[in-house]
Amino acid sequence: MIESIRAEWLKTTRRPAVWILLGILIGVLVFLVYVPGWWFFAHGPEGLLPAGTDVQQLKAEYYPQLMVPHFLSTMPGLMGAACLALGVLSLGSDYGWGTLHTITSLPPGRLASLSGRLAVLAALVLALDLLLWAVAGAVALTFAGIDAASPAGPPLQQLIAAIATTWLVCSMWCALGVVLAAAFRQPVVPLAVGLLYMLVIEGLVFNLLGSMGGEGVRDLEKLLPGPNAGALVQAFGHGYVPAGFQAPNALVAAWQAAAAVAAYLLLFCAGTAYLLRRRDLT
Repeated sequence: MIESIRAEWLKTTRRPAVWILLGILIGVLVFLVYVPGWWFFAHGPEGLLPAGTDVQQLKAEYYPQLMVPHFLSTMPGLMGAACLALGVLSLGSDYGWGTLHTITSLPPGRLASLSGRLAVLAALVLALDLLLWAVAGAVALTFAGIDAASPAGPPLQQLIAAIATTWLVCSMWCALGVVLAAAFRQPVVPLAVGLLYMLVIEGLVFNLLGSMGGEGVRDLEKLLPGPNAGALVQAFGHGYVPAGFQAPNALVAAWQAAAAVAAYLLLFCAGTAYLLRRRDLT
């Protein structure tokens, strides 16, 4: 299995798509999540916001103290989509290139090879997670220095829990990409199906139906991976909410959301193992 891990790590880290996804995520984090909002609130938005809005509290969300809710309000969904693509490419590209049969027919075997692949993906998702949190912290410290604000960061326990949460959520989406690649035996269709499910079916259809007040839809949402991931993220709270606005309520309790996300992660990994173990690879 050690050799499988080494081979997968070498192959994955040399894949251009991995670095392209990383560059896109960093660019989105810096130039869409942080810079525009800070610039807007730093240059006099008076008259453009509802009466009674505290601009300084809105600006404080871009400082280290509120880094956790600000990061979690935008990045987990984008990171999840990128990790889903990473999972699809990891296994689907071997189907597309016709190399999976060679890999799994040689020692150490199908399941050991898959274990090495999953271990590398888990480590890669963790490295991506840590890097994005580090970039967010560096940008927040920069803005705090420019505005002469406090550089104090969030409580360490909260930060560690938030990092673990984003890793768990992104690992679940990555595992979904892997099992879809195993089911369709190619990279293109599973990527389209995964993104369609994640962004359209869960992100649009269920949100629209749920906003119409259907209790049955809400009960169904509690069983899906996306809403549970969202509920887990919402457990860390929100930043400043202006008067007249209301922060959305979590669909389920944090412990239930964490258990559901972990269960889906294990289910997707087990499904991949079953497909690779029982099906003909040709």
